[in-house]
Amino acid sequence: MSRWAAAVLVLAIWAVVGRLHPDFECNRWDNFEYFTPCILQAHNQWLAGELPAINPHQSLGEPLIPSGQPGVFYFPYTLGVLLLHALALPPENLMAILWCLHLPWAALGFSWLLRDLGVRPAFNVLTSVSVCFGGYVVSVSLGWIFMLAIFAWLPWILWGLVQVLSGDRPRWGGLALTVCLGAVANVGSPQMAAYVWALTVAFFLVFGLWVFQARKRMLAALAPLVAGALLGAPTLVPMFQAMPNTSRAEMFSAAEFLERGVPWPVLWEWFCPLVKVQTDFLRDRATILGYQGAWVVGALIAGVSVFSVRERLPRVFVALLGLAVLFTLLALGAKAFLYPLTYGIPVWSSFRWPFKFFLIGQVLVALAAGVGLELGVARWRRWVVVGIPLLVTGFLLLTRANGLSWGWITIVVVTMILVGWCDRPWAQGTLVAAGALSAAVTLVSCNQPGLKTYRERYGEAGANVLGIDTAYRVLPLTSPRAPVNGEWPMQWLGLFHSATMNGYFSATGNTAGLIPDRFATCLPTQVDGALSYGYAAAMLPSHLLRTLNIKYVLVASGDAVAQAFVEEAGGYRVLRRWPAVVVYQNEDALPRAFFASEVRPFSYEAMREGLLANHATPTTAYVDQWPETAPVTQGDLRRATYGTVEANFEITAPAGGFLVFSQRYDPGWRAWVDGRATPVQSVNLTLMGVAVPAGARHVEFRYSTPGLRLGTLLAVTGLFVLAGWQLSRTRSDTVRFAASAAKSAPAGWPPAGDPQDRLLQ
Repeated sequence: MSRWAAAVLVLAIWAVVGRLHPDFECNRWDNFEYFTPCILQAHNQWLAGELPAINPHQSLGEPLIPSGQPGVFYFPYTLGVLLLHALALPPENLMAILWCLHLPWAALGFSWLLRDLGVRPAFNVLTSVSVCFGGYVVSVSLGWIFMLAIFAWLPWILWGLVQVLSGDRPRWGGLALTVCLGAVANVGSPQMAAYVWALTVAFFLVFGLWVFQARKRMLAALAPLVAGALLGAPTLVPMFQAMPNTSRAEMFSAAEFLERGVPWPVLWEWFCPLVKVQTDFLRDRATILGYQGAWVVGALIAGVSVFSVRERLPRVFVALLGLAVLFTLLALGAKAFLYPLTYGIPVWSSFRWPFKFFLIGQVLVALAAGVGLELGVARWRRWVVVGIPLLVTGFLLLTRANGLSWGWITIVVVTMILVGWCDRPWAQGTLVAAGALSAAVTLVSCNQPGLKTYRERYGEAGANVLGIDTAYRVLPLTSPRAPVNGEWPMQWLGLFHSATMNGYFSATGNTAGLIPDRFATCLPTQVDGALSYGYAAAMLPSHLLRTLNIKYVLVASGDAVAQAFVEEAGGYRVLRRWPAVVVYQNEDALPRAFFASEVRPFSYEAMREGLLANHATPTTAYVDQWPETAPVTQGDLRRATYGTVEANFEITAPAGGFLVFSQRYDPGWRAWVDGRATPVQSVNLTLMGVAVPAGARHVEFRYSTPGLRLGTLLAVTGLFVLAGWQLSRTRSDTVRFAASAAKSAPAGWPPAGDPQDRLLQ
């Protein structure tokens, strides 16, 4: 079979299931709410010839690069957006395109890795297809596209390590290591990047010291590893510079750090996917999480039957299985002893939900099973008599507890018997066909609708449809987060939490968690972007809401509780009733920029009393480190022009004044008054403004991402490190070739009187 067969088969399965399954959908959950909008926003800016920097449609203008998850420098996302436009497809198809880009790439990587480890083509294809459609990989990626992106690069990282440590193709392996580690970092999930680095280091040590026993090559591999770390700097440096001002700067409590581990019963699903497991994540598809095909169990038993580790392939099997155990124990969180021991490590302890480790554990289990098949070809039959009864006994014990069907037990037993004959071509072909069918069934099973599915379509509730003036912002509001008549009210506003897809501007929005503390204090929301009822009760009638340029409140048409809440707050009238949403409007929202009537020193108590309790005028500005309360002369804002990363104001201010710009404050903003740099002040906790001298006529604000210049410099340094390493490898190969040629030349060659010899002299 061709080394490309796995990639072709994976794409074919994906296409057939997508065609035949009427409810097939991968734009679910956070993909729908957050990732499709933010990825489109960022990479449309690339395609427009701009460096993506700000998403103006949510959170008062959210910086893109420091938030990480838009993957600004992850260019497969850019390719996906480009294909979306080239094929003239609606935006909800973006996730499907990204799946089509990443799945074959992952399958090709696993295929090449297994081939170079010594696994024959049939087992190679079976393993690659099964791991690409593993229950956990599919289930999690349907809601978090970044997990699929991380997964797609894992085999290539391992392939690069194998090439460098084995000495087979060190230059190609070094290039793969650098590019793939940089890609993983630029996906924008620092937690998963850290977990991939944990895998990289563990694999590097185990395979370098024991499997290949190549200590000298291990030293040579350090350069591409360093280069790979530096290549991710354009994403990671801005993120870590922003982190100290967010809640992520603090460690989670021990309980929060350990919560949401994989429950032990999920591990039984490597045998069978019908265990009724209750988990606190992915509740609707927890019964399929561990499953990767019935062949995996038999293949692992086949591999365990080989006790000798004097040869390389058995050592590979033991190493992969050992690493799988390590990362699976980490995925169990508080349910095993290992992960709790890591609590207290800086930055690491700011990550949450150890079940994400299961992505790595599942990959390693499948790879170990593929190698186990290869090992068991000659040795399996003497173990089949022992293996099948043990497996059936385990299933029977589990059946009494969880009601497993005899059908699945039969499938597993038959598959193990096929594994017992896996040295025969007919058995190999049957296994591959059964593996492809099992992968398709797993894909369908994982694609069942979950708690977070949405009826809305992107763009159907645009600003024009809802009668929204885009010079002002909106605030989405939902009733308490609890089921009402069997439905979750938060779902009714799944789309409206992210105004990005509808073209209007929101004060809040779906987030990836890196929200500045000051912004979160002013607009305290969870990741869905909706205010709590307690805070909304104070916010809706307040001057503070007006200073944030909020003129509209959006409530789902079926959310009667939230509608009554807005109407009781007073000051709002119904602007429009639409099938999916009710739009409320107030009449006194302040414009996007205005001159303050009074400037006061900022304190939480003073601002709460003045703007939240309405004891100050709406145009009062509370400014950090302002010397004293004083009225200021109000100028005249004659013209305002807003761009994505800049704003320009033509003003008339004969006696000066203080101009407030209702945009989210960030250290990356700079200001110039009549061409002269002027300090940007933090206003009202989360906005910004500048003091305007007498006679000023022009004010300009411009944003540049903090840390991006340093990150770019580090990435360029990484490329130089890689280039230097490649050149050194070229010289080393040349010297080694010359030495080898000299040793192999016959004695006395060339002859002393040879004309060529005289010419060389």
